[in-house]
Formats: sequence, structure tokens, C-alpha cells
Amino acid sequence: MNTRDTKSIALDVFQEIRSAFPSLHADLQHNHPHVDLNMDIPRQPGLGFSVNLNLQGDELHLAAGDAF
Repeated sequence: MNTRDTKSIALDVFQEIRSAFPSLHADLQHNHPHVDLNMDIPRQPGLGFSVNLNLQGDELHLAAGDAF
């Protein structure tokens, strides 16, 4: 079993997303006042809606514009 903490795992996932889509602007915030980690990906060429990923404790939240 992997003993890494949730924030470290989520940070790796967020970094993998940024690496997989280098042309997209993604703002990763390590010290967000309300969540443990936050990544905003605004609407831009190649992405027709904004995306927000954030880690709250051991929960990963995803919000995708008005698509869902």
C-alpha cells in the first residue's frame, strides 16, 4: 500500500494533467485559502468551458463549466 499523503498524490495528478496538455493554461494554487489544492483551467482555445479541480481533505472535486 502506498503511504503517500492525499495532497502529495493529488499534486502529482495535477502536474500530470499540466504535462499532458501543455498548451492549456492551468493555474495551480498550493496555498488556496479554502481548499488544500486548487487548479483552475479557464475557457480557452481547445477547451470550450472552464474546469476547476480542487482537493478538500481526501476528496477530489471537479467542476466543468456548465457542461455538468
